[in-house]
Amino acid sequence: MTMAEIQKKEFYTKAKWITFILFLLLIAWGIVSPISIAEISGFKTRKEFIQFLSDTTLLYQLNYVLATLMTFFSVAMFSALYLESRQEMPLESHIGILFVPMYAITNIIVYGSQISIVPEIIKNLELSNNMILDHWVFQMLQSVHGSIFNIVNSFAYAVLGIPCICFAIALFKKNMMGKIAAVLLTLTTIASSIGFIGANIYSDTLIEGIRISSLIFIFAVLFIFLHYVETERKLKHAKDNEPLQTVQFEEN
Repeated sequence: MTMAEIQKKEFYTKAKWITFILFLLLIAWGIVSPISIAEISGFKTRKEFIQFLSDTTLLYQLNYVLATLMTFFSVAMFSALYLESRQEMPLESHIGILFVPMYAITNIIVYGSQISIVPEIIKNLELSNNMILDHWVFQMLQSVHGSIFNIVNSFAYAVLGIPCICFAIALFKKNMMGKIAAVLLTLTTIASSIGFIGANIYSDTLIEGIRISSLIFIFAVLFIFLHYVETERKLKHAKDNEPLQTVQFEEN
């Protein structure tokens, strides 16, 4: 087995585990997030919500920790997709990877601030007597529909649609698992775009596109993982079927 073949196999092994970890994080977030949203939805007044944010629960914090970790591993997965497709499709892969940092930076700021900056502001400042400050703090809440951070968060997922489409084109030329992943990535883009429109026009119906896109993305990541598993298996099978190198001696 040549050095290039060894490196190729190692790449698919690493890409497989990165994608698998992302899939587990997405599953965990898919369980925690609805429970956290239900917890927030239980507050009937703005004052109750503010009091909650000044001393958030472990569940609320876990939701945003998982979301931040998902962002990191999503970047790693798209980096793997870029490295896999850059030789065959240089233009699409470069366009796709250029938009990943925009998505990552935006989401890390939004998600990280929910468990660090926002609670500290609420703890240390009196909001009840300052309507302007109260207004802008609420604009920083990702969980409030129509807030600036909510719109920015939906924009990040809409931006991620560009890499999804670019790498979907590359995956569609791969094995069957890659083709299914490509279709799911395309559907993710459509749903997240609808959600972004909903966030901007304050439509509770259309904004659900963000949640739907997240659900579809989970399945897309699963099939990307299976694509890597299948590719790694084929490489291993090819190695096992290599003919043994023999040495023949001339008779004297």
